[in-house]
Amino acid sequence: MKLVCRSSLRYSPRLTLSLAARGHILVVSLLMMGVILLLGSAASFLSLTNVTIANNVETNLTTRYRAEAGVDAVSKRKHRGS
Repeated sequence: MKLVCRSSLRYSPRLTLSLAARGHILVVSLLMMGVILLLGSAASFLSLTNVTIANNVETNLTTRYRAEAGVDAVSKRKHRGS
């Protein structure tokens, strides 16, 4: 067993600064990850909103075309019958 002299276990300012810097890096990296997560969530929300809008436009156009086809069919029957 090796004995360690207490005088060799001095306070090391470099070690303390290094640990403090690691703490700051951790906080900064967590903040950056939070910002990236927020941006990703916003992009996902906007994408889903655009898909919903596109589906609504498609449904509205299909409904309009079917209604116009129905009006045309009734108009043709009416002209044939008279």
